[in-house]
Amino acid sequence: MKNMKKLKRSKTSLISAVVFASVLVLFSLQPVQATTQTITDSFYTPNGTYAIPDGVFEDQSQNYQVLTLPIEITENYTITHLGVEVNITHPYDDDLTISLVAPDGREFTLARHNGESGDNFTNTMFDDDAQFSIIEGTAPFTGFYKPVDSLTDLSSTKTAGTWTLKVLDDATEDVGTLNNFGLIFTYADVDEDQDGYTITSDCNDNDASINPGVLDNTQDSVDNNCNGQIDEDYKVPADTNTNTGNTNTNSGNTNTNGDTTTNTPPADTSTNTDTNTNTDNSPEDTNADNVDVTTEDQTPETSDTDTQITEVAVVKVSPTKKGYKITYSDGSVKTVVVFKTKSQKKTKVKYYPKKDLVLVLQGNGKKIALWNVLTNQKVSQAKLSSKAYNTNSFKIKKIDDKKTVIIKSLNKKQQESQKSLVRLLLKKQNLKTVSTILGE
Repeated sequence: MKNMKKLKRSKTSLISAVVFASVLVLFSLQPVQATTQTITDSFYTPNGTYAIPDGVFEDQSQNYQVLTLPIEITENYTITHLGVEVNITHPYDDDLTISLVAPDGREFTLARHNGESGDNFTNTMFDDDAQFSIIEGTAPFTGFYKPVDSLTDLSSTKTAGTWTLKVLDDATEDVGTLNNFGLIFTYADVDEDQDGYTITSDCNDNDASINPGVLDNTQDSVDNNCNGQIDEDYKVPADTNTNTGNTNTNSGNTNTNGDTTTNTPPADTSTNTDTNTNTDNSPEDTNADNVDVTTEDQTPETSDTDTQITEVAVVKVSPTKKGYKITYSDGSVKTVVVFKTKSQKKTKVKYYPKKDLVLVLQGNGKKIALWNVLTNQKVSQAKLSSKAYNTNSFKIKKIDDKKTVIIKSLNKKQQESQKSLVRLLLKKQNLKTVSTILGE
């Protein structure tokens, strides 16, 4: 038997060697593909005390009551990796079965009767890349653990939909609560429409004319620059506005002065139609007034039109590895260096056309800066970290009625993360760091 075992091992080794060599040949024949950047984003339920039913049967079928807590995700990205963080207070972990239900109904067991008589799941991160399985861990399971069921089957699943955490306690006496749980998604940060903005910052990554770097100056009822407003930069053309006003006014006056129109020859009717607002009954004066009015209306229109044609405006602001790039209305381009240190990944930018400001997050997550796109000068900057993170993203939300930049940074290989809050004061053109928390 021992000799047979040795022979079996040697055959396995030979097969492995052949397979490995085949893989090397296969890869040598394939063109080298550019590495796609990834983004990590997290969604958490509010902190609370969600009571876990303590060994209670739901009905006569002997099914236990289960605590379910949902998270509704509106962002629709394709998952490349998923982690689940759980915080539970319970005096006997072995009573519990914890599972995650995806929007498509598939259920994945994270933990089942683990931890024996130990207490709690504290900042427990279920992740397929963890070194140890939850089965090997001990309460309170703080850190990263492989779940009972692998989550790799959720790769290529869309993030949008309702995700639900289920907690079952199938024993009595020991009572516990679910405090919160979170989903940590990783997805490819691609730029589908090739407009310089990836899916994390582009509100419509299927249309190159819609992104944070353009002016919303078309009357199309669309939020073209992804700032939550519609057509805010649109201005009615001067010619259209003036002519429309005269047409409406003249039409109204003609209708109200029916007697004058009837008694006046056809040639004079057109003249009177334009000048019915005048009280002077003299035809000569009427004609003179008409000429003066026309001249006064057209002069500023011509000036406005000329100014719009000759003006060079900022059309788009795009990210680069050291700062940002401006595309102007005449087709010219200017590249601006914001950070002297070149990062492996591009910056993240948010353009504010009304303020002529652009917010720039360094590609490694160390700094965030506010620059004026007219002068291309720095107006404010905040330091976020001394470490470099390989995945960084930011969102802008109101916290305590104040506009705040929420920056999330992650170094997946070292399992390090950071969350920073920076107050964005556009009127004062200032950035102010509120907090930086490691492990968030």
